[in-house]
Amino acid sequence: MKVIKNAGLIDGTDREPAAKATVTVLGRCSPFPGTGGNCPGYLLESGGVRVLVDCGPGTLARLAGLLRPGARPSPGLGPGPTTESPFAGLDAVVISHLHADHFSEAMSLRYAIAADIRDGFRHNLLPVHTPPGPATERDIIAYPKAFDLGTVDEGVPLAIGPFRFEFRRTDHPYACLAMRISAGPSTIAYTADTAWDDGLVAWAAGGAAPGASTPDLLLVEASLQDASAHLRNLGHLTAREAGRFARLCGARRSVLVHLYPEFDFAVSLREAAEGYGEAGRAAPGQSSAAAMPASDSPPLIPAEGETFQL
Repeated sequence: MKVIKNAGLIDGTDREPAAKATVTVLGRCSPFPGTGGNCPGYLLESGGVRVLVDCGPGTLARLAGLLRPGARPSPGLGPGPTTESPFAGLDAVVISHLHADHFSEAMSLRYAIAADIRDGFRHNLLPVHTPPGPATERDIIAYPKAFDLGTVDEGVPLAIGPFRFEFRRTDHPYACLAMRISAGPSTIAYTADTAWDDGLVAWAAGGAAPGASTPDLLLVEASLQDASAHLRNLGHLTAREAGRFARLCGARRSVLVHLYPEFDFAVSLREAAEGYGEAGRAAPGQSSAAAMPASDSPPLIPAEGETFQL
């Protein structure tokens, strides 16, 4: 059995070779679940390791149908539930920031994990990694019967099995971390919540690390549309800016997430495609990120539950 503790696997006897990753979109909307879908949550899988990135409202029900059973019960335990929860096989959670739309279902997940540990279906606490604050929200997540709470921040890498995480602060009211995640030959970039930031575009493209590859998949927030662009000061991108971000960071594929659930998604998709095209016509030096994509692939809007093979 694999054992996860804090930053990585500590029992290599069950480690599978580095493999390409898959990303399943559990929720594509924010700041609340609505007719358009659930709040942010993304399941990353590679080499038999499963990591949940963000845990917003509505994501656990979809996640429950994806995870295979975890450990078998230990012998000699007293009577209790006869099966583990659907989450017994989850290896870690990484949360981009402590706004409720990104973490609130951890409050329910903790009961499932605690029950699995109590009844012998799981033999370790679930590592849950969050930014350092605000302290009030971190205190809410802390649950020593289920979670091994860790801190992540800009410039502090994190290893979880085959996954290697790098973090960068974004332009958002709460301390929020964008992520570059690699596993074997696969690279994923996730903007989390952010206003426009040329430096973040360059970082997502891999410009901060010599030899780093451009993302195979970019999860780019697109909270706003042109008609609501005046709300940028809330720390969010328009769909047009999300399309521009995707083109300039050179992602092979990009998907729009963090969509306002009651918007017309066709408008967001059109504006993102226009922004993508506008960035392709930009003059040299107009942005600090110069990478161009290998193919012409404007962003798409994922279906909830859709899995991307990288």
